Formats: sequence, C-alpha cells, structure tokens
Amino acid sequence: METKSEVKMWRCVETAADARVVLREWMDAYGNDIWNYAFVMLQNAADADDITQEVFLRLYRDMPEFLREPSLKLRIFALTRSCIADYKRSSIFRRLFFYRQTETGMAQHSPANKLWRQILSLPAKSREVLILFGHYRFSLHETAAILHISAGKVKARLRDARRRILEQGEDGQNGSEQRG
Repeated sequence: METKSEVKMWRCVETAADARVVLREWMDAYGNDIWNYAFVMLQNAADADDITQEVFLRLYRDMPEFLREPSLKLRIFALTRSCIADYKRSSIFRRLFFYRQTETGMAQHSPANKLWRQILSLPAKSREVLILFGHYRFSLHETAAILHISAGKVKARLRDARRRILEQGEDGQNGSEQRG
C-alpha cells in the first residue's frame, strides 16, 4: 500500500512534466508486478509487454481519476485484469494463441520451476485468484474487488486451486494412486 506522503505527492500533479514524473514513479513501483501478473495470465512475454504498456497508457490518459483512488495498487491490478480480458477477447489474441499452440507450443514460455508449471497449468480463474492472493498478498476482500466477485467466491476458487495443485503433486509422486 502507498504511504500518505506518496499519495499527497501524487495529488500535486499540475503540469504535463509533473504527470510524467508521477507516471515514471508508478512504472518503477508497479511495472514488474503488472508484467508478472500479465505473464502468468497470458503465459507469453510479448503479450505481457503489450498489456503492461496498455496499462500505463491508460494510467497516463486517466491520471486525474487514478490520483483520487484511495488504493492505487488495487485499482492498477483491476485495470491490468481488465486489459488482459480485453486482449483475450480480441481476434489477434485468439489467432496468436492457437498459432503458438500448434507451431511452437507453450512449453518454451513456462518457467522451469515445478510449482510455477503447476500454477500455470491451472484454469485461468483458479490461477488468477492464487496469484493475487498468494503471490501479491492481496486480502480476500481486495482480491474480490479486483475480480468483481464476492469474497466467498474467492475462497472457493482458492480452495479449488490448492486442491488441484495438491492433486497434481500426488499424481506426479504416486503414479495412478487415487485419493480417498
């Protein structure tokens, strides 16, 4: 979360030069988190770059609106999620996604770490909740606000994601043994 002095400073934007300074500070503070979140959701570095750029363009364009936000980080993640959803609905994403699957496969874009491979193999809704809650440490209510769902639904998706990861681990270790 932002400190009160950071919020006060951001509210003092009066010129275009001030706006560029604020945008640079936002990029430094949130750029890696936005890129990582986009990468986990889209599983492609170039797409994550595009989403990150789009998020910061929208932040710059609508800076006065964002300066009034009590929780800037929460709003930035909600904007990032919105940009990802818009991108997934676009025809270019659908064409590129299917091309990548048939021509190059998704394996080259996956991290080597086993846990990250398991997380990336989860359905998007489970993966998204797990990343926001577990990796970025948003509370249940903050995660619910970003996703525009209830806190109960966040809990259910977290439980489902954890169960799926545990099952993947058991399948890899125990072969065909089934849970009881």
